[in-house]
Amino acid sequence: MNTTKKISYDDTRDCAIRIIDKLINLGLLDDNDDHYFDIQDTIQDEYNNLLGLDIDDNFEGIFTREKFARKCTITGQGMNEGWYCEGLDTYIKTEADAINFVNQHTYADLECAYNDEFIYYTEWDSEEEIQ
Repeated sequence: MNTTKKISYDDTRDCAIRIIDKLINLGLLDDNDDHYFDIQDTIQDEYNNLLGLDIDDNFEGIFTREKFARKCTITGQGMNEGWYCEGLDTYIKTEADAINFVNQHTYADLECAYNDEFIYYTEWDSEEEIQ
């Protein structure tokens, strides 16, 4: 499932301001320094370059973000299908990682682990499960 969001030049400015505030709160930037406006501008410029935004020609963009039902325990990647080990509450996206995982738990292969009800392959496709 995908979601779309319109992001504007103003949004990137607001993000840059939040980063500066966080750096000040963490004590990594002094609140009395005037140069943090330059840092804020640099952060916003980097956001805009990454997103392809330009103050004159391309003030806002529409960006799509794919949503996933689960998150791979090993890689942290989103997934809508893959292997699940219920006993260890572990989600695995790729077959190679699943094979490595079952091997680490003394199984010769995925079939042996499946037959022992240690792991199984599944798909999550209902709207309620997509996050």
